[in-house]
Amino acid sequence: MEFSGTPQEWNEYIARQPHAQFLQSYEWGEFQKKIGRQVWYLDRENTIDPAHCLAIAYPLKGNMFYIMCPRGPIGSNDAWFELFVEWSKKQGALFSRVEPSTIPTTATSLHVRDVNPATERFLDLTKTETELLAAMHSKTRYNINLSQKKEIVVVQKKYNEISDTDIEQWWALTQQTATRNRISVHPKTYYKTLLTTFPYVTLYESRWNGTIVAMTAMVGFGDTMYYLYGASSQEHKEVMAPYLLHWQAIIDAKNSGYRYYNFGGIAPDDSPSHPLVGVTRFKKGFGGEIITYPGTFDIPNKKMHYNLYTFLRNIKRSI
Repeated sequence: MEFSGTPQEWNEYIARQPHAQFLQSYEWGEFQKKIGRQVWYLDRENTIDPAHCLAIAYPLKGNMFYIMCPRGPIGSNDAWFELFVEWSKKQGALFSRVEPSTIPTTATSLHVRDVNPATERFLDLTKTETELLAAMHSKTRYNINLSQKKEIVVVQKKYNEISDTDIEQWWALTQQTATRNRISVHPKTYYKTLLTTFPYVTLYESRWNGTIVAMTAMVGFGDTMYYLYGASSQEHKEVMAPYLLHWQAIIDAKNSGYRYYNFGGIAPDDSPSHPLVGVTRFKKGFGGEIITYPGTFDIPNKKMHYNLYTFLRNIKRSI
């Protein structure tokens, strides 16, 4: 069941899928290893219906852990789920967690709170720049033009061009954004490892009068350019730097041959209290379409222990 091919062969299969998932790329697994997690590359060698799964172990209290297949398995079906669950049990995992493209019919699967957003907004980059602009909300077009008039300068850097100074700037803006929006963020070391070693990353900076006022981390894989993380200054909001930054990233992605520009997670239309409501308004202004995934599912391997784990987790969340 463990993959025996080359990294290139692994990525070729993943990248062939529509809206290719970088969270299942070989290099994402190598990044996870760098931050201390155990990783397995799994496949089912079947020329008629192959399937791949980058599986990652996440520690819990004591010696417990669970195994997750983010945005996968790829090419999954119920027979593959059964194989994956049995393999997970043999590893000693408390439960298996999957984010498949189809809802699993496994009797023991439980739909849980989404880890990665179940609803995302994307642009079709086969359209012309004129068509993309025309599909935007008028206020978004206005803000892009305003940023251009303010002479915002957008700079991009590949992962091997990102310096320690860039990391410090990123971390400062990330902390400001987290405080302002009351969100949790990863440790600084996580971002440094990601931005300087994950080969599909591009860091964008918006500068006004020489000062960096907004930054985004983009990931290009397969047919899609993904907006992964963003951060901005509490000052100089009036120059609307994030708007021009994204427009430049969209143009760059289109010119590089990507088919889609994925803005990442948004709030569903029927969820006015969803934590992504604020950023959804920003993303929606660029137009585009919505893609929806079934969500996140847990498959308990040790039912009694899993029930205790979820009980304690729910208590912690309610405090």
